[in-house]
Amino acid sequence: MRHTHPIRADINGLRAVAVLVVVIFHFDPAWMPGGFAGVDVFFVISGFLMTGIIFRGLEQGNFSLWAFYRARARRIVPALVLVCAFLALFGYLYLPPFDYRTLLDHIAASLLFVSNIVYWRESGYFDLGAHDKWLLHTWSLSVEWQFYLIYPLVLLGLARLMGLLSLKCLVLLATVAGFLFNVYAAKRWPDPTYFLLPTRAWEMLAGGVVYLYPLTISPRWQKTLEWMGLTLIILTCFWVSASTPWPGALALGPVLGTALILVANRQDSIATNNRLFQWIGTWSYSIYLWHWVVVVMLYQMAKLEPGVYQALPLFYLASVLLGWLSYRYIECSRMGRVWATTYGAVLIVALVWMVNMPKDAGAYLPESVASSMQVKPYDCFDRAVKSDEEQAVCSLGSGRGERVLALGDSHMFSILPALESMARRHNVVLEYAGYSGCPPILTVHTERSDQHKKNCKALNDRTLAYAIEQKVDTVFLAARWTLYTDGDYLGKDVQFLKMSAQETGSQQRSIEVFRYGIDKTLSAFREAGIRVVLMLQAPLQNDIPPRLYYQALEGEDVDADKLAQASVDHSKSEQLQAFTNEIIRNASEGHTDVVIIDPSQRLCQQGKCLVGSTERSYYFDDDHLSTDGAALLQPMIEQALVTPLRRSALAR
Repeated sequence: MRHTHPIRADINGLRAVAVLVVVIFHFDPAWMPGGFAGVDVFFVISGFLMTGIIFRGLEQGNFSLWAFYRARARRIVPALVLVCAFLALFGYLYLPPFDYRTLLDHIAASLLFVSNIVYWRESGYFDLGAHDKWLLHTWSLSVEWQFYLIYPLVLLGLARLMGLLSLKCLVLLATVAGFLFNVYAAKRWPDPTYFLLPTRAWEMLAGGVVYLYPLTISPRWQKTLEWMGLTLIILTCFWVSASTPWPGALALGPVLGTALILVANRQDSIATNNRLFQWIGTWSYSIYLWHWVVVVMLYQMAKLEPGVYQALPLFYLASVLLGWLSYRYIECSRMGRVWATTYGAVLIVALVWMVNMPKDAGAYLPESVASSMQVKPYDCFDRAVKSDEEQAVCSLGSGRGERVLALGDSHMFSILPALESMARRHNVVLEYAGYSGCPPILTVHTERSDQHKKNCKALNDRTLAYAIEQKVDTVFLAARWTLYTDGDYLGKDVQFLKMSAQETGSQQRSIEVFRYGIDKTLSAFREAGIRVVLMLQAPLQNDIPPRLYYQALEGEDVDADKLAQASVDHSKSEQLQAFTNEIIRNASEGHTDVVIIDPSQRLCQQGKCLVGSTERSYYFDDDHLSTDGAALLQPMIEQALVTPLRRSALAR
């Protein structure tokens, strides 16, 4: 993200702004929910500088493609190799083998500048697994490098077919077309739009447009444009969030803001040309490289010691210090660049050569344990645009008795095997509906970027209408309830609820909406004469089962005491759920047709909520039950569902 010298002071200050908002966002999104827009600022700066280098060379007739690529590699590769080498050694010493195998794959993707493609195919950028990916942030470097490879080749080729004036017009047209395509794609394909070059290139081209169409601005207007640009960038960082389709139309905020600052070209601004921002801007590339490594370490440590977050300022300083050291001794030193590239590459190759391990985590665990870490697939769950169909409900089995309808998020999905078995045993008609991250709460919206194809409110409304029309006897509600109020054990990753699609979510507002929605949901089913069985949340584990079982290995066998020690404390789970459980129980008071079941009664004993037995895992990941875990709950589910249905049938 650093390019050629001499550098304009305003650009260096802009880099400081960009890296600071990204760092703040990554350490704690609550402080600046749209701080990821700092990457968009970097893209515009890159496009501005690269276009300048290429067009100056074309105009002077001395542009060298090899020199261009060599300069980019000299700036980007050494510090990146150093970070990758550090992680390769760190992972070799401290990570479980299956995690280390994944890390090596990610190192290779980062050094080959295809990590954006790899992370897109693995999962979304804002998924909960992001803090297990030590090089996730290198996706933006991959996008930039891909742009660096393609952009000069295209311009060189077209320059032979048309004049430079026509070429400049073509860059402008490509920017507009790219922006329009990005707006369309962000709603239709949110994950690839975020990660891939075709929907990011317009941001770098926008920087090129600023260079190609310079404006002469009076000093008075320079200051106005600069502050307008800074305001656009900062407002966007507070206005948008992880649920906003991105880049999308709103990415015009940081892109236009950066463009205005570049056009203003103020070299004496206190906002960008102050000593602190000039330092941080100079170190920005190395700070960007190292800060995410520090973030992941903080997150991993906090899972063991939650109080670690109290030392957050020290981790900020560590990011800056590592960035400065990397800049001083790698970026600025020819010998440092050679050392980092050579010895880093040798270390990585040596470790890869030494490691001979399968990628599957189950390869290190007893076969019975590894095979039990699964959930039964149900194609109808989480199916896109199901909320738009006339019937949002899917059938599971062909019973002829009472009707049960299951509704909820992925926690309901993980319980479906137990419900299906119950239905077959007791001739129950079982149907279900649900989306991941969509609580079975009527009247509310979820703040997600995929609501155009997985509309939570529409699905729940259609399900209620169907239940009333089909005279469903009982509705079974299950969800990861704390996801919508408290998040995880660290108080993070809350899925916001809101009363309208246009509303901007917040945790406090989400709690208010959750409380309101639970009451309205139970009341709606009561008024329809439909009985409700509501299952509280299954305990969240401290980590994913493969890691917990790996910690419990004693030779080739699982040690029961170690497994219990690795599993989550019952008190910790209860503390997380206490608030949402209180809301649910208060809302159910006075509803004689509401039954609440608590899975912890079956999953927790002697102060621990076990991740599984020495032979079978009860969990698929850190919060979803496996098929075996669901089977443990079947007796309590049958007692709550079947017995009252039989009584009702006898009464009729």
